[in-house]
Amino acid sequence: KKMSLGGNVRARLAPIVPFAAGVAGGVLGMYMYQAVPLALPSDQHPALRFGVPRTSSTRFFSNFVSEVDYSTRNPKWVLEHLNEAQTSSRAASRKSARYYEDEEIDPRFRSRLSQYRQSGFDRGHMSPAMNNKNSDKAMSESFVLSNVAPQVGAGFNRDYWARFERFINDTVVPACRDVYVVTGPLYLEASDTSVRVGASLLPFEERGENGTAAITVASTATSTSTVKVPTHFYKVVLGELKDDARKSNGSDFVLGAFVLPNAQINPKKPLSSFQVPLAQLELVAGIEFFPKLSSTQSNGLQLTQADICGLNACALPPEQFWLPAHERSGATSEAARK
Repeated sequence: KKMSLGGNVRARLAPIVPFAAGVAGGVLGMYMYQAVPLALPSDQHPALRFGVPRTSSTRFFSNFVSEVDYSTRNPKWVLEHLNEAQTSSRAASRKSARYYEDEEIDPRFRSRLSQYRQSGFDRGHMSPAMNNKNSDKAMSESFVLSNVAPQVGAGFNRDYWARFERFINDTVVPACRDVYVVTGPLYLEASDTSVRVGASLLPFEERGENGTAAITVASTATSTSTVKVPTHFYKVVLGELKDDARKSNGSDFVLGAFVLPNAQINPKKPLSSFQVPLAQLELVAGIEFFPKLSSTQSNGLQLTQADICGLNACALPPEQFWLPAHERSGATSEAARK
């Protein structure tokens, strides 16, 4: 299936399309590139007398790994591993979980609870709480701010995005032995979102009277810590199919990359309209999502991949899926349970 860009993201990525198409052989065309390993400089290198500059921190948790970007105070990516045993577990509940700051990160470079207070944005999970019900520890960890970025609430985080997350659990995970999901923010100049590039959240105590003016634009004159508001969010989903699914799909893996605006989304809009070629997303995000899969291909082990939308045509669960069917009509999205 030919993947196409959704909405105005297409225009943002257009300049790289001819190049990507020229080298890509489909969804996994990026794996035609070969990375050349470089020797790391010795700690005796004279330039490193006072250390290697740090721009991010990698944080390891029970069910996911997060790379926190110091410049945005958001995770650059969150990688999680899913299987049926994990996603079907009900050993823990989110009822007693509370958001908290990651004290392992330098206070200058971590996001704060006060930045979200009365900001108009949700504290959006990258690895959703529903994927971390296998233990109280895992559930608590999913509420660390290193797993969170500012998301529009109604119409996105509590609605379309939640349905996307449920699609992965209900459709992709049952067909696969293991599923790997990478989620993170993007900062694109596009017209399909109302968020301005460079918009950042101020701590509540440093805003105007009564907490107004929550959003600012960071500059070299900024003397306080701010968390940048993403314009878009991406998800890359890689699933290793079970034997019966391999036979019916004729492939070893399913893969899909998606970019959604951080904005209210029409609930009728198909998920497939947000699907993008993985090679293009990598160029824009500056991330090679699965480098070991790349090396596997280049070493001669040919693994076949299928479009993830071959599974149930990427059909999302119904709106307000968390409610009984007879209660869905007219109910508020505030009741969403991610």
